[in-house]
Amino acid sequence: MTYVRVWLVILFTAVVPTSAQEPQLPTTIPGTTAGSDAERRPADTAPPDRYTQLEQLRHAIERIDTGSYGRCTRCGSDIGAARLEALPAAALCLACADVRSTALG
Repeated sequence: MTYVRVWLVILFTAVVPTSAQEPQLPTTIPGTTAGSDAERRPADTAPPDRYTQLEQLRHAIERIDTGSYGRCTRCGSDIGAARLEALPAAALCLACADVRSTALG
């Protein structure tokens, strides 16, 4: 799991430009304020897809830290190595992802 966490942090830092300091995983997204999810929306200048990427990576790193990485956040089943290899920040198993994409239509 350490390797996966390091890879996710590298992906995260590739999306967020870092200063000359040692890269650190922020608790909030740069350009936002701390607080509820509604308050942590990006500044108007940040593209929404970048914000979504950052949130997905941050949540994946949190799941690694809590020991729940690789488990579907909806049904609790195993996400599967192939899916995690393709989408390291995946939070849903393939079945739940299919249900969600069908519902969103």
